[in-house]
Amino acid sequence: MCTIYISHFEQTDKHKYDTEHTAGLKLLCTALSDRFKLNLTPEELKAQLKTNAYGKPYLISHEDIHFNISHCEDMAACALSTSPVGVDIEKIQSFSELIIKKVLTPEEQAFLKQMHTDEKTYQEWFFRFWTLKESRIKQAGMGFSMPLLDFSFSFGTDTAPYKITCTDPGLYFTQQIIENQYIIALCSTESKPPVMNCLLTI
Repeated sequence: MCTIYISHFEQTDKHKYDTEHTAGLKLLCTALSDRFKLNLTPEELKAQLKTNAYGKPYLISHEDIHFNISHCEDMAACALSTSPVGVDIEKIQSFSELIIKKVLTPEEQAFLKQMHTDEKTYQEWFFRFWTLKESRIKQAGMGFSMPLLDFSFSFGTDTAPYKITCTDPGLYFTQQIIENQYIIALCSTESKPPVMNCLLTI
């Protein structure tokens, strides 16, 4: 079973990286305690973490527990599973048009153009693609060394939640809009939908 934990945190411009990193660690501590009854402080957790060759962290004493963390603006997300998992959360906002060709295949670009009925809808669909792409490379544990144009997504748009299909087989994707301004995507090898624990206090 895959579980997603989400929480707001107080962002500061002065120490942005440290604030985000600390929020991610606190949320992971909460998730490990809730799901696996592992009660660790952030400092104890730091001592348990190592990274693979591409920088993805794992627990050296519990390599059977898979997790992934993401944060943006003032929101943090953590996914826990017993198999490799990737999660990404982003705020829906304006973006540079220059990035589109670096992120989306021609087919994905054509779909995005088709969905450009208004600016808000356009931004939402770009970040639908972006979060799915990020969740995939994070699930693989390879980060941006895995080219984003090597795989692609398509959507069934008849009813929400939209059916998501990826050219990489054997993977399952979940996506959700939170508070009408954030979008989260999960990539997993588990077909069962994840359990979502939203807006915890950390």
